[in-house]
Amino acid sequence: MCGRLIHELTKDPRSAREGRDLVGAICREWQLGEICDDLVLPVSELVTNALLHAGTTIGLTVFLNKDYVEVAVRDHHPRRPVVRPVRLDLDADIAELAADDDLPEDARAIELHVGDAGSIAAGRGLHIVDAVADEWGVAELAGGKDVWFRVATPAGWRPKEPCPCPQSTTSTPGGISHSVSESYTRP
Repeated sequence: MCGRLIHELTKDPRSAREGRDLVGAICREWQLGEICDDLVLPVSELVTNALLHAGTTIGLTVFLNKDYVEVAVRDHHPRRPVVRPVRLDLDADIAELAADDDLPEDARAIELHVGDAGSIAAGRGLHIVDAVADEWGVAELAGGKDVWFRVATPAGWRPKEPCPCPQSTTSTPGGISHSVSESYTRP
């Protein structure tokens, strides 16, 4: 069995939860057990990034073959995601901000940026993706990009039917040959 889930998300802040719920449900349907949590968290981060930085509709696609699950989040803005530096001393950064009596209410305001790591309240989502995923990357498109990540299927997991993916002429955003024996399009 190879599988694919395709779903369009709106520019609504609740889309991150919708994406998590969809990926969790399809992961359970595909009986992928132990890796379901590893798939859900990065989806939330990538959908949130698309909402905050692209402001466009978002495409969510999940691909399954015998070796990997690949998730791609598509937005329609050409700017590549930025991996911010690791914040080395969060306590010191918070203390520096706490000394300022005129803090803005918007957690993304430039006044809340401390050092090279940027905003105290944001900018770590891609570190989460990197920590959880076996691989991740960006596929640039004419009208935007796919940010994708890949997690290996659980040890010993095998599809119910042979996967026709190796004979495919199409590929996922991350470059895996893919043919679909089961496709799910959620309304």
